[in-house]
Amino acid sequence: MIGRTRATVPHRRKYGGSRPGRADVTNGILPGEDMQNSIQLIIPAKGRRPPGGGQPGTMAAQAAGSAPALTSVGRCVESVRQLILTGELLPGETIRQGRLAEQLGTSRIPVREALTTLQAEGVVTYTPRIGYAVARFNPAEFAQIYLMRRLLEAELLATVDLPRVDVSLLTSLNDQLERLDTAAPGPLPERGWLWERKRLNHAFHFHLFGLSPHGVIRAEVERLWNMSEFYRSLYAYEPDAQQRIVAEHRAIIAAVQSGSRARVLDELDRHRGGAEAVVLRRLGPPTAGGS
Repeated sequence: MIGRTRATVPHRRKYGGSRPGRADVTNGILPGEDMQNSIQLIIPAKGRRPPGGGQPGTMAAQAAGSAPALTSVGRCVESVRQLILTGELLPGETIRQGRLAEQLGTSRIPVREALTTLQAEGVVTYTPRIGYAVARFNPAEFAQIYLMRRLLEAELLATVDLPRVDVSLLTSLNDQLERLDTAAPGPLPERGWLWERKRLNHAFHFHLFGLSPHGVIRAEVERLWNMSEFYRSLYAYEPDAQQRIVAEHRAIIAAVQSGSRARVLDELDRHRGGAEAVVLRRLGPPTAGGS
């Protein structure tokens, strides 16, 4: 009897109530059923194919990252971050979706989805009937972001197996940073140079963070980095900032090679604190209870 059924046949209903219709069936499991005590049959919902017959645009394709829309959104997210980092979009500035879509050479749909992603990260804000704007951060908020970074990054590094750190990779990234500074075209770097420095610095730090098994904490640290992106770019225009960054990275590498976790944490705190002090000096000191 069970072998001829065309839908899920529950052995036991977890909750009472009438049997829902086909529209309520998701992946062959009825609402309220105990999954372990039901016989499952995958029923394609409207516009969905069963496993093995998926086409681009299905949930399976999107999960694999092969859907073109996801690629477009990702490009838009990175482009908007770059516009903020380089000062082309300033804190508090309203973002015109139509103009931005034209500038990026895409439609409004991926732009809208990218802005939604950036809103979740705290990089942009949304006001009904007004739209999106680049987030404003006062000194107190910036100081809180860096406090959270210090605490969470310490948790990540506490679980990193230092012998697994690729010292040659860190050295290569830092050497590229040093050469990038030597090739800087004058006091105001071009967008490509500033963006490349951001990429190399990010790769240096997140190689370390990526060795921690704490994926949720690492994602939160990434969000905090994105939130403070524009303000950290203020550090880029400080005299000798790049030389200090390169020297501090070398100290971090030496600490990793020593095998001393406490030394690694000290060097990273010193490195992070130096940038924080410069930015807060430019923004002004945080006020007590400021928001």
